Amino acid sequence: MDYRLHRPAYDVSFTVKNTGPVEGGDVPQLYLHLPESAKSPPSLLKGFTDVTLRPGETKRVTIPLSRYDLSIWDVVAQGWKRGDAGGSKPMEISIGHSSRNLKLKGKIQVK
Repeated sequence: MDYRLHRPAYDVSFTVKNTGPVEGGDVPQLYLHLPESAKSPPSLLKGFTDVTLRPGETKRVTIPLSRYDLSIWDVVAQGWKRGDAGGSKPMEISIGHSSRNLKLKGKIQVK
C-alpha cells in the first residue's frame, strides 16, 4: 500500500455563520465532481466535519483532502489514477448540507 496516497495534500477552507437566534450545529459536506470521462457518480462525498456555533458566530472550517480522495481506481491498469485522468483542468468541488443542497462551489488544481 502506498501511504503517501492517504496523506493530506490539500486543505479546503470556508466560513460558516450561524444567522439564527439560538446555538446550533451543522455538518458541512465536501463533494468532488469528476468529469464524465471518469465514469463515476456526478457527486462524490469526500469529507465532512461537525461545527457548533453560538448565535451570530462565524467559524473558519477546513476539510483536508488526500491524493486518494482525488483518485479513481483504473480497472484496466489495476491501480489508482487521478480522477481527472491526468488532465490539466482543475477538479470541481462543492460544499453543502447534502449533494442536493450545495452552497459553495470551487476548484482544485491538482499537481
